[in-house]
Amino acid sequence: MRRIGIIISVLLAAALVGYRVFVRPSLPLFTAQQYDPYFLGAVGLLVLGWGIVLVHFLLRFSGGLARIDRMDGIAFEEYTAQLLVHLGFTDVKVTPASRDQGVDIIARADNESFGIQCKRYNHDVDNSAVQQVFTGCAFYHLDHPVVISNSYYTASAKELAAGVGVRLIDRDELAEMLSDAK
Repeated sequence: MRRIGIIISVLLAAALVGYRVFVRPSLPLFTAQQYDPYFLGAVGLLVLGWGIVLVHFLLRFSGGLARIDRMDGIAFEEYTAQLLVHLGFTDVKVTPASRDQGVDIIARADNESFGIQCKRYNHDVDNSAVQQVFTGCAFYHLDHPVVISNSYYTASAKELAAGVGVRLIDRDELAEMLSDAK
């Protein structure tokens, strides 16, 4: 939706410039002095295009956890990648859905690399997510393994994560990240 708004805006801006430079000077003086409906219509469409971009930007992280709870796993990965970009991470890449070696998103911040496993569950996340992201980070040579979930973690997952240095971001911390993104 945002791309559509930007494309519409760029095309309309180009049309406005072309109209003012090439068409309007050739119109009779009387027509050129009045309010030109074509020009005003194009300006209105340009404002509409930028309005689409603005609304998309403002609503991107609205709906919070309730919206995330309705997503499938792939949509949650894409949403999390957008959230990370908005929070200042760079070089954010979503890995392929299959054969990702346990890392769904690779990102950088402050010259450090992060391997992120996304788990959109309606139950607690167990050890397997911690194991996957830990080995995936070793495979990709990443500095920090992280699991982000819309749920919570089992005691066993918390214990394993603490032992091997995997950061766990649960539902409560994800809600804080969403509020920081607004």
